[in-house]
Formats: sequence, structure tokens, C-alpha cells
Amino acid sequence: MHKDSGQRTASAGATLLLVGLMYMSTTFPAAFATSLVPTIFRKIGLPLADFWVFSLPVIPYWLRWAVGPVVDSYWNDRIGRRKSWMLPCTFGAVGAYCVLALFPPQMATLWIVVAIIFVKSMFTATQEVAIDAYMVDIVREQDRPAAAGVIVTSEAFGQMLALAGLGFVLQHYGWKYAAVSAALLMAALLLPNFIRREPPVPDSIVRTIRTDGRRVWHAFRPLARYFARRDSWALVPIYLVSGLFTGSLIAMLGPFLIDLKFQLSAIGLIIGATLAGSVLLGSIAGYAALKRFGSGRVLVALAIFAIPSVLPAVWMAYTHTRLPIPWTIAVLALPTLMTSIYYVVFGTARIGYASRLQAGTDYATSAAITRIGQTVASGLGGPVAAFFGWHGFFIAVGVLSAVAAGLFYVAHRPIKAMVDQRNVRETTAA
Repeated sequence: MHKDSGQRTASAGATLLLVGLMYMSTTFPAAFATSLVPTIFRKIGLPLADFWVFSLPVIPYWLRWAVGPVVDSYWNDRIGRRKSWMLPCTFGAVGAYCVLALFPPQMATLWIVVAIIFVKSMFTATQEVAIDAYMVDIVREQDRPAAAGVIVTSEAFGQMLALAGLGFVLQHYGWKYAAVSAALLMAALLLPNFIRREPPVPDSIVRTIRTDGRRVWHAFRPLARYFARRDSWALVPIYLVSGLFTGSLIAMLGPFLIDLKFQLSAIGLIIGATLAGSVLLGSIAGYAALKRFGSGRVLVALAIFAIPSVLPAVWMAYTHTRLPIPWTIAVLALPTLMTSIYYVVFGTARIGYASRLQAGTDYATSAAITRIGQTVASGLGGPVAAFFGWHGFFIAVGVLSAVAAGLFYVAHRPIKAMVDQRNVRETTAA
């Protein structure tokens, strides 16, 4: 009995490690493109009002709802259901980053850089659909809160390495080495997943897909099933508002610090330490709070403390005060901590909302809707800061935090009841 328990724990640990590496691999180069690149362009003089251009490469992620059914329905049996998509998309993204290395960031190359990142996003959006579906496939129900915490922590460390590590490479070795390093590190972090044998597809799922057929238009039956469900439509406002909230803060921290006259190397250190500390603490605190208090109480606490958490940043922005680096890290860590805890609650729920029958479609569609909110947030961040000032931007982040947590609190319990009923129906049918 004790031996079996130890084996299950080891298996769960190996699975969570694999999940962490996969999500770090996607976030590391993505943070390079969505956080470090805008910071560089702000440094060379791009107006805040023009920062909407960096929201364009996020548009391919809107289309994950169309990619999900294809990823669920087509694969090579020898390679694996999910790796059949992860492998070619990883090679495509690596190639795009290598092309990006040829065009250093200048005002004259702005649109070329944005276009290359857009192409990269087409590959990584499909790659992430396969990774999300694979995560839902291999994570057991009792491990979902831990998996959500691992995902948030891995994404944070990926962003930290992108901003601090690649920022260091950029400053000392140049743009070309930074872009190529982002590509190679993405591939290296996915290597353990490529080596590990993917578990076989359950017979019940294979029978359902064969019944649906494998023609192109048949592949979209999972999407039709998704939008025929009441729980899917009830989740749309949750995903949109959560995207607005989670996409509003991180990408604009670099430009904010540039305007406070911090050097690029200091910015990498500040944002890297902020993400590493607050997100790691937020992941641990979110996991523990979910276990002890449940999602409802955690969401209420987040809604109450959302606006107070941004007040130090509001003061810093309003007074144009450039604090010492440790104090700046502490100020920015407060709203980042709230984002991290929310993301653990949100991520745990999203894993549970996905159907085992069509995890790729469900998770990809929810991610696409969330990305729409994140794209709107990143596109509006610069104009809001330009029009209302940086203090107005941080106030908006606090309000969004409170609204997202409050809306999620009201909606989660009835949506969970609908999802449980759906799971019973699908299990009975299978």
C-alpha cells in the first residue's frame, strides 16, 4: 500500500514537472516578443499611443477555437496525438525567431518585427493548443490545483528568464544572439516532452472520432458540440474579463519603468524579481488557499484587496518617484501577486471545465476567448497610460481585478453544476 502510494506520488511529480517545462517553453519566447520587444521600442522613442501595434501578433491566438477541433481529430499514431502538432509547430517557431534575429529593433523595422512575430504566433498558437490538450489529458483530477500552480509558476519563471536573462544577452551580445537564444531555449525545454512516450488515446475517444468521421468538415463537430452546451456560453464573459485582467499589467511594466528612467538591465532585474517572487508566492498561496478555503472565499478576498494592492504603484506613478530597486520590486509585486493568485483559481477551474472527450477543442476555445480579452487589454494599455497617465493605468488595473474576481465568484458555482451534469452525460454516452 505504501509502495503504491509512493509510485503514484512519483508519477504525479513527473507529470507536473513535464507540465512545468512545457508551459515555461511557451512563455519564455512569448515574453521576449510581448514584453521585452515593446520595452526596447519604448526606449528608442515609440509613443505610448502607438503601442497597440504589439497587440496584433496576439490575433492568431483568437483562432485557437478553429485549431482545437483539428488537433483533437487528426494525428499520427506513431508520433502521438499531441506531439504530432507540437513537433512541427516548434520547428516553425524556431525558424521565425531565427528570421527575427536578422532585423534589429529600430523605428524603420517596427512593422517588419511585428509581422515576423505575427507569423511566429501562428505556429505557437497551434503549439499551445496541443500543449493545453496534452496537459488536460495527463493531469489527474486531484492534481488540478497543483497543476494550475505549476503552470502559473512556470510561466512566471519563463517571463523572468526572458526579461532578465535575454535582457542580459541583449545588452552584452546584441539582438541577434537574444532572438536565437529565445528559439533554442524554447526547443530545449520541450525536449523532455518529445522524448517521453505519449500515452495512448483511450478507445472511447477513438470510437467517437471515427463515428464523427475524419473529413475536414467532420473535424469541426467538436466545436459544434462546444457551442451547443449551456456551460460554454455561460463561461464566455468569465474568459473575456479574465483576459482583460491578466493581460493588462505585465506587458506594460517595462514601458512604465523606462518612463521612470530605469536602465534596461535594471528593468530586467526588477521585472524578473517581481515575477519570480510574487508569482511563486502567489502560486503557493493560491494552491494552499484553494485547498483550505475553496475558490469562493479566495475570490472574495481578491475582489476586496484588488484596488488597495495597486495604490503604491498609483502613488509612484502620480508623483514620478523613482524608488530604489528593492522598493520598486515590492511596489510592483503587490498587484502581480493578486494576478498570480487569481490565475491559480482561474487555471484550476479551466482545467475542470474542459471536456475529456475533446480537451483540445474546449481548452483551446476557452484560451482563444481569454486571448481576445488579453489582446484588447494590451492594445488599450498604452493609450490609457498616454491619456490618463500611468497612475490612471494602475487604477484601471485595480478596477479590472475587482470586477474579474467578483464576476467569477458569482458565476463559478452554477457553471460548475452545469459542467458536472455535462460530464455525467458524456461519460454515459461513451
